[in-house]
Amino acid sequence: MRNDMTLYSDNIPIRQDLVDAINRAWARLGRPGTWLTGAERVAIAAEARAARSCGLCRWGKTADSAEMASDRHHESSRGLSAPLVDLVHRVATEASRLTEDDYLSALHGGLLDVEYVEMVGTVATIAGIDSFHRSLGLPVKDLPVPSPGDPLRRRPTRARNDGAWVPMVARQDLDPEDEDLYTKDRDGYVIRAMSLVPDEVRSLIDQSQNFYVRNLSDLAVGRSLSRPQIELIAARVSALNECFY
Repeated sequence: MRNDMTLYSDNIPIRQDLVDAINRAWARLGRPGTWLTGAERVAIAAEARAARSCGLCRWGKTADSAEMASDRHHESSRGLSAPLVDLVHRVATEASRLTEDDYLSALHGGLLDVEYVEMVGTVATIAGIDSFHRSLGLPVKDLPVPSPGDPLRRRPTRARNDGAWVPMVARQDLDPEDEDLYTKDRDGYVIRAMSLVPDEVRSLIDQSQNFYVRNLSDLAVGRSLSRPQIELIAARVSALNECFY
């Protein structure tokens, strides 16, 4: 066994950097965010998990159109409003069918654009880490106990509309406290998508640096799979997820 591996469970060796990244993500999940409290963030994570077994979500995915799936989830027992629960479930189960009208409707219902971004980041964290556990036959981690405290509530001063549903922040428009947000070759739209809430970008980068390939020339270095095996799996998963990249 390599010295950079550790036993995450009794019998499955997992690289230490992955374990550390999961632990950091879990710590962030339970803390107050930029716009959501720790309790709200954990509640969103719980709803994202519940969506996997939600009968309404399963029916909605088979409906001919999003308009046909007109029923709505009830207000969450976890304290989330019904419109927010709807969005969480849809992002978790049928993100490809989400439309800008759905997003605008949520805004008209009182959801802030920054809250939407932080919700998407929270659901993405749960989806990635839970999928990692399920793929190894491991139980998902217990959600963290929320920490008390108020959100930071800081909005980038020069965020602007740039063709996406939500405003984004270009490299030249970063506030001084966010100058670390983009690296030299890492400021494309995929990274900038959540830049209205900079800490969600930091979370995305932290996870991607450990769970995804950072350098194609080192694709199979330190890994159990060969490069052809990695590319085959990546291509198949991308096709199943309808990823146009």
